[in-house]
Amino acid sequence: MAKDPYLSALHEHWDTIVTAYRDQHANRPIIEYQLPEQVICSYPASAFIDDLTVRTREATRLQYQEACARGDILVFVRDFDKRVLRSYEFPLDDAPATTPQRQPDRRRG
Repeated sequence: MAKDPYLSALHEHWDTIVTAYRDQHANRPIIEYQLPEQVICSYPASAFIDDLTVRTREATRLQYQEACARGDILVFVRDFDKRVLRSYEFPLDDAPATTPQRQPDRRRG
């Protein structure tokens, strides 16, 4: 299995990702890490999901609900150069040192 090209970046910025999540916890956030700018954004889950393509909206909503039920944080990496939107689930307090659960790439339409 090939090494995930985004895990090291997520690990490097994990403290900021967790801070962004906790700062917006009341809004039930989804975190997005944007490349190549290396910007971390926190969005209310409903707004983020509603902005996805119709094809990926329901799958993401289900993934988010399941992640929340487990106490996990849902993080998306959006790589504008490669036109990739990839989701990851991590336990909130664990830095992504190991391979997380991950869904297939999601692309906006």
